[in-house]
Amino acid sequence: MVPGQDIDELLSKNQLRVLHDFDSPYPSYKYALKRMFQLLLYWLSASRKFRFLRDFKFVQNCYRENYDYCLLLAHLDRLLGVKAKWGIHVEVQKVFPDLKSRIESLGFQVHDHWHVPVSDGVAPKWNPPLDIPREYYWWDQDYVKGKVRPKPGGWIVFHGDYPEFLLYYLRCLNELPNLHELQE
Repeated sequence: MVPGQDIDELLSKNQLRVLHDFDSPYPSYKYALKRMFQLLLYWLSASRKFRFLRDFKFVQNCYRENYDYCLLLAHLDRLLGVKAKWGIHVEVQKVFPDLKSRIESLGFQVHDHWHVPVSDGVAPKWNPPLDIPREYYWWDQDYVKGKVRPKPGGWIVFHGDYPEFLLYYLRCLNELPNLHELQE
C-alpha cells in the first residue's frame, strides 16, 4: 500500500470487501475475570515493590498493547499522509528496542525522548531537539476535554501510549479541512 493510493480502488480491483465485527458490548464472565486479573497485576507492576511482575507474560501483554497502538498510529499516519514526528522515551526503547526502527522504516523521523525535573514537575526533551511550547505538552488530553482545537502554526500532540484517544486523533485530523472556519 502506497500512501495516497485509493484503498477502495485497490479493494475493488482485487474483489475484496471489509467487515468489522463487533459481537457484544459486554465481555464474557471468563474474559472479564482474566482481564481484571491482568490489569490488577499491570497496576501492581508500576510499584517498585512489585516490579518483578513485569517479567510475567500475562503482564507483558498489557505493555504490548501500547507497543501495538504506537505502530497502529504510525501506520495510520503513513496511510493518511501525515508527516508526524515521533518522540520515543528512552525507557520505552529499553523495553521495545525495535520500536524506533520500525517507526523509522515507515518514513518518520524519530526523536529520543526523556524528561528532566523542573520546579513545577518535569519537562520533556528530545534529540534531535524539537521546539514545542509547553502549552502543547498535554494537548491531546485538552483536546479530548474540548478545551483546545487545532490552530495554524501550532502543534497537534497525541501521545503514543493513550490508545483510548485514537478516535479523537482521527476526529482532530478530520477538522483540518475546515480549520479556516474554526478560526473565524
